[in-house]
Amino acid sequence: MRRDFLDRYSRQDTPIHRAPAPLKIAVALAVVGLTVAMPVPTGPFWLAAAGLLAGVAAAGRIPAGYLAKRLLWFEPFIICVALAALFQPGGGERFILIFAKSTVSLLTMVLLAST
Repeated sequence: MRRDFLDRYSRQDTPIHRAPAPLKIAVALAVVGLTVAMPVPTGPFWLAAAGLLAGVAAAGRIPAGYLAKRLLWFEPFIICVALAALFQPGGGERFILIFAKSTVSLLTMVLLAST
């Protein structure tokens, strides 16, 4: 494994990279906290979260392909957890909810590690 596997883009000089670490951690934890605490997220919430994360990735010059590869490394774990919900009442909705919340949270942490 290469030395820069998880943080290849962490040494760039962008406004996101120059932001104070405590601020980045607080924002990341707020995004994850809101995502997890939302009982049934609505369309506007998902659009806002996606817009925020896409904006951070663009401002930090983190390529979408890089983020997708990092997500693909961890998505099998998310799918295993979400599959357990399929065998409960309302399993389809629960599967989608667990998968979406976990993916948004994971993407937030990958972006945090990359900046």
